[in-house]
Amino acid sequence: MSKKKAKDFLMNEEFEVKGYWSFINSDYNVPGSLIYSKDGIKLELLGNLHDHSIELLVTESKIIDIIIGTSLEGEKFTLLNSFTINKKLNFPGYATEIYNVSSILVGEHFTSLESITFYSARFHPTYLTKWIGRAPFKENYEHDINSNALKNAELVFTAPKTFRFNIHSIDSELSEEFNLNTSASIFEHMGWNFKSYLKLKLLNPQD
Repeated sequence: MSKKKAKDFLMNEEFEVKGYWSFINSDYNVPGSLIYSKDGIKLELLGNLHDHSIELLVTESKIIDIIIGTSLEGEKFTLLNSFTINKKLNFPGYATEIYNVSSILVGEHFTSLESITFYSARFHPTYLTKWIGRAPFKENYEHDINSNALKNAELVFTAPKTFRFNIHSIDSELSEEFNLNTSASIFEHMGWNFKSYLKLKLLNPQD
């Protein structure tokens, strides 16, 4: 059974990622959850990124250009323009912090805003799969000829033929790609989820 990663969610889908988070150039990692919802993006930490509890209380809230993190599944995150909206220091107990995050980048750790460059981007229009007529699943059923009771049911997935073409005016390639995610309980249910998306890639990226 595969677990859906943050990069596979659409912009209108909510998700939560558990992992470890830190400032750039810091070896001090704090466990916490990155929460993406209709109310915005928040980072809730069990601990504080400053490494010193007393610093948590006296440090003024300011915009932090970059916070980096890695999920428990190994997915990398860069959080941009974050600031503290809640911080507590409990005696006895643990310090906690909550950050409001402006935006997130998934798949890499960037060390500065200036270092953030892209040679490709993915777009997930909500109804793209329907617009381009992708129907990769086929159901087959076998019934008993006497009682008409169901004997066998089969779901077949066939990868669709995707398109790819060059956009010479911007020296790029636009291609159709897709994600296939599964979830299952061998006793009760089986779920397959297919979504098409578009990828734009520079053909000759410059350093």
